[in-house]
Amino acid sequence: FRITAVYPTGESDPSPIFAQPNGFVAPPHPLNPILFLHGIDADASAWQSTAYFLNHTLGWTCGGTLSYGPNDDPSKMDPNTTTLPQTCPSFYPSGDFFTVNFGDKFANYPDGQGIFHQGYEVGGFIKFLREQQKPSQKLSVVAWSMGGLAARSYIQVSDPISSPRQISDLITLGTPHWGVDRSYIKGLATNPVVAPLLLLLFPDKIEALDSRGFFDMDGACVADGDSTDLTTLSEFLQSLDYNPTFG
Repeated sequence: FRITAVYPTGESDPSPIFAQPNGFVAPPHPLNPILFLHGIDADASAWQSTAYFLNHTLGWTCGGTLSYGPNDDPSKMDPNTTTLPQTCPSFYPSGDFFTVNFGDKFANYPDGQGIFHQGYEVGGFIKFLREQQKPSQKLSVVAWSMGGLAARSYIQVSDPISSPRQISDLITLGTPHWGVDRSYIKGLATNPVVAPLLLLLFPDKIEALDSRGFFDMDGACVADGDSTDLTTLSEFLQSLDYNPTFG
């Protein structure tokens, strides 16, 4: 079969055949390496099933995982002190795709920069991978949830001049581009069915349920803590959603 995209004004050209009745035809290796970014309260293992499919079904090569620590400084403000990510033992620089571990899965960094800090980490991942390959090599970025905001932070805030020459595509999955309404969070935290489940699933993260009904996941971005980057109309989101460089 073939895949097309349908628009109000018509239909796109059909894609190559990916499958046929008498067998499976794998697509070619990606033109640009793919960087997979995880979301909040997750890590590189969030893409484990995806990586298995790409490797064992499509025959694509996994290049491994890049990681930052919570105290690493990926900022480009001072190139002499910029920290590059650590690689896994099986790192293969010519891989078709890579996964990452952000320094803090809740974006609660010592510098208080939240997702802005993760944006610099995205830049560090990309800079490192491009240095391992040819200088003109672009990457495709696939990001889940908060990882999509980290990618946008890099593109729009951290390095709006160079990022278009470094990233060919950005695909986000389940990313709250307009934020999470606090009333929704409050509803979850006070729901008689959901609230006990949250306490059961996240006993080491949920510190308290205050008088307003917000749960504090160690100050996590979606909660009522010091960092509220994911809440609607936060300073962080306004810096992205009203920035004309994104498009």
